[in-house]
Amino acid sequence: RPLVDFYFLAEQEFKNQLNFIKGKPSEVLENKFKYLYDLPKKPHRCSNNRLQLVFTGTLGKWQGVERAIHLVEKLQRENINAHLQIIGHFVDDEIAYLVRKKASEHIFLDHITQLKPIDHKYILDAIQKADFAVISYHKNKSILDRIPTKIYECLALQTPMILQKGATWEFFCNSLDSGIFIDFENFDAFHLWKTMRSSQFYKRSIPAETILWDSKQAQVLQKAIDNLS
Repeated sequence: RPLVDFYFLAEQEFKNQLNFIKGKPSEVLENKFKYLYDLPKKPHRCSNNRLQLVFTGTLGKWQGVERAIHLVEKLQRENINAHLQIIGHFVDDEIAYLVRKKASEHIFLDHITQLKPIDHKYILDAIQKADFAVISYHKNKSILDRIPTKIYECLALQTPMILQKGATWEFFCNSLDSGIFIDFENFDAFHLWKTMRSSQFYKRSIPAETILWDSKQAQVLQKAIDNLS
């Protein structure tokens, strides 16, 4: 009898990367959304008066918070009344210094940050209230080959996203009309603003099994039990 009867995998890509699980019973536990709070969805409206952006989650070198700050700075230089809220926890001292310094310089940048993870309720509330969420990860294979939890959160709350193009999530999000894709290292801020104003998002409903963990929980557990029998 094998030492391991069943493998739970954190990412789809691991099925191809881990040779020792090939041909073995396994299931991918994707970073899907789990409803814990009753947060009402809102129709997408990009106001002429104010554009509210949000960046959430872990604040380290690869997550790209400094690119989100650069984005809002460029929009401001085009006389677009854009504001960015950063909410998350720091895992890098240089990033912590940068965020605090930029927030002290710009009235259009505010942050709710600390050294330990933020209460998830506040993160979801910020995503729900934003016009767009910024998904600005750096081009790192370990990140771009997966779909982060914050994308599932935005999908569930129907908040449009501005995302780094060229990643695994591009096809997935495009198929759901959920965002705009740019190269954060080279983009035209005014053109982006026009696209944000003119685009329609979430034009059709998203099947629950695509984004919600609850829709798959029983199926996954039953599959594991069957393989242990």
